[in-house]
Amino acid sequence: MPDGKRDHHVLQTRTRKAWDAPLSRQSRAADEMTAFSGSMPFVYIHVIWFCAWLLCNEGVFGKSLIFDPFPFGLLTLIVSLEAIFLSTFVLITQNRQQERADRRSQADYENDIRAETWSIHLGRKLGVDQASVEAEVQQRLRNIPK
Repeated sequence: MPDGKRDHHVLQTRTRKAWDAPLSRQSRAADEMTAFSGSMPFVYIHVIWFCAWLLCNEGVFGKSLIFDPFPFGLLTLIVSLEAIFLSTFVLITQNRQQERADRRSQADYENDIRAETWSIHLGRKLGVDQASVEAEVQQRLRNIPK
């Protein structure tokens, strides 16, 4: 296998391994929590939980079952802690996704450089006027809508 092709294959393999690397138990847990917290069952569970909590603490099921009277300080504490943990799980997942996107971007950039280098060398071998090609490229870049 020629060196250029082997180098390209090594780059692709290295990049793919980085993308497909097994996640740690902690990362999998964060992903699962993020996925669940972004689902409708999560919403339904919370609606039922909040309604039951409010009804119970308003005395609908009997005064003896009231454990967190208005203004529901315990509920506020629990919901606040839940929000802290859920936002942390989301941030962990987003950070890993950004890291993966950065690796993909780097691989794309390396492939772009590789393609440009090959194009320049092929153009030289074919006797293409590089200045006229570059002028056309610049013209097309100026016409790209922003």
